Amino acid sequence: MKNIDDEIQSTKQQIEQLTHRQDRLVSKLKVEEQKKRTRRLIVRGAILESVIENSADFSNEQIQALLIEIFSSEFVRVKLRKCENRLRIAKIPCFNKGALIHLVEASCISFTLPLAAGFAYFAAPPLPTKSMILREPF
Repeated sequence: MKNIDDEIQSTKQQIEQLTHRQDRLVSKLKVEEQKKRTRRLIVRGAILESVIENSADFSNEQIQALLIEIFSSEFVRVKLRKCENRLRIAKIPCFNKGALIHLVEASCISFTLPLAAGFAYFAAPPLPTKSMILREPF
């Protein structure tokens, strides 16, 4: 009877240790995901600031309104769908893992949009080249 009680106690300790280990691993995964998200947000913010002249002069609300106006137009949606399809065919990740970076580097969008505050011009090279296809994403 003592052996069985010892074995039960040992098994309970192992379960507790494994539960704590699982909790630590889940916590570590959350921290890693949070760091990836933070980096993605910083990089995308930097890209946005590099595209919009004098972006520091705009408020967050103005930037948001500008992006909503741009991306709510059917013209831009069609262009994005075409780009997404071309990039899928070329096997270049576009709308995942730092989507905007890949879209900027291997984009296929070129258009001018009339906006309330003036005109926005977006330009990019034509279809991706073979070297772009073989290059590793960030």
